[in-house]
Amino acid sequence: MSDSHTSAVSSIDFSDLCPAIRDAIEDSLAKFAHIQNDEGPLTAELFERIERQTREACMELGQRVLQGVLEDRDARLPDAIKRDGRILRRRTATPKTITTLLGRVTYKRSRYRSREAGASWVPIDDGLGLIGGHLTRPMARVCVLMMSHYPARDVHEILAGIGGASPSAGTLQRVTRSMKADLEALPSGRMTRIRSAEDIPADARSLSVSLDGVMVPLMKGEDGRSEGFWREASCGAVTFHDSQGLRRKTVYFGRMPEAGKTTLKAEVEREVARIRELAETRLSVLAVADAAPDNWRFLDGLEPDDSAVDFWHACEHLSVVAAHARAPDAWYRSWRRALRDDPGGVDRVVRAIRHLRDTARTQAARKELDRELAFFRKNRRRMRYAALADKALSIGSGVVEAANKVLVVQRMKRSGMRWRIASGQAVLSFRAVQKSGLFDRTWSDLMDARDAAANHNHALQDRALAA
Repeated sequence: MSDSHTSAVSSIDFSDLCPAIRDAIEDSLAKFAHIQNDEGPLTAELFERIERQTREACMELGQRVLQGVLEDRDARLPDAIKRDGRILRRRTATPKTITTLLGRVTYKRSRYRSREAGASWVPIDDGLGLIGGHLTRPMARVCVLMMSHYPARDVHEILAGIGGASPSAGTLQRVTRSMKADLEALPSGRMTRIRSAEDIPADARSLSVSLDGVMVPLMKGEDGRSEGFWREASCGAVTFHDSQGLRRKTVYFGRMPEAGKTTLKAEVEREVARIRELAETRLSVLAVADAAPDNWRFLDGLEPDDSAVDFWHACEHLSVVAAHARAPDAWYRSWRRALRDDPGGVDRVVRAIRHLRDTARTQAARKELDRELAFFRKNRRRMRYAALADKALSIGSGVVEAANKVLVVQRMKRSGMRWRIASGQAVLSFRAVQKSGLFDRTWSDLMDARDAAANHNHALQDRALAA
């Protein structure tokens, strides 16, 4: 260390710091000096060792500072505290270990008990707002965020690989489930993800609302099953588009298998209502999905300004028509283009399919073509694709189909995975807010709710020093 730097450090007044923190800083300065004075030419191996030693020294300093802060705060507490109408007195200090972003920190803290029988109270622990009993809030935040991306064992290995503390896979799963329960306990106003007009892109001109589903593997025991099985999870997407129809922002929703998609529908409905309230008449609302009747019973209930069966889903049915009629590829390409670009395209397609059905050579072909004809007739009012394109509205449900992949497939359908409903929902809830770009705000809401509950349970007057 140069003389100027030594002089600068020695001129800092550490007298206001508690002795434990002061000692930690002095020990760290000595370690940093030793690291810098490591002799020999600079090589990759030497710099790797210096980097590792510097990080370890910083982590150790951080742990000791946190320990010093906690033990100093504990020492300042009075010997007697009034709480819940009882006088509690300080008992022998006992150690506790917590998990922080800087590693595990062990500190001694006082327990308080009354003369009457009852559980003891530890003010310092209570004030930390620990999650899962031993994770600090910053550490819990990192754990839950990483769990939205990776399996628990991977999160454990990643955290272990970068040093510091690494909660077990079981702890990671329990904490994520616990925070998911807190998330769903938030008031409905907090559960809406669009909170104010500022959350709506300034150039947004339309809103598309979509639902879809994707199969997920469940563990045996779910629904009383004796072996693993598959059921459909559901995803929702509420997307803002600009005047050119380009996507500007998407709010995602995801739910594990549930009869009737009840919870997902309630979340999407609440979100759309909130956006309409904030945007007033600025945004036109488009409902877009495949042709599943259950989806449309819900989407029609939102009273959208326009609606569309996903164009590519319609094209799949058109391809089926071509296959059963043994029509050439040119027939399919021509009618796909007419369906998309011609203002009366769906009516022309219906007539074309009717002609193929009436001239089919076999009864089996006529039966299949009749089924496809019924599909286009039933959904013809949602296939006015040219008119939608003129309004720069989406004619495809690609956003929600991408949500299936981004929310569910990439995280929940890895090799060998099977899920409990509760564990899967814990991951899916936080993955949805993370992919919506709202994880930090959601976490802040959760911490605010915890603070409010703590303030309600431990009013300041209950902590007054006993007379």
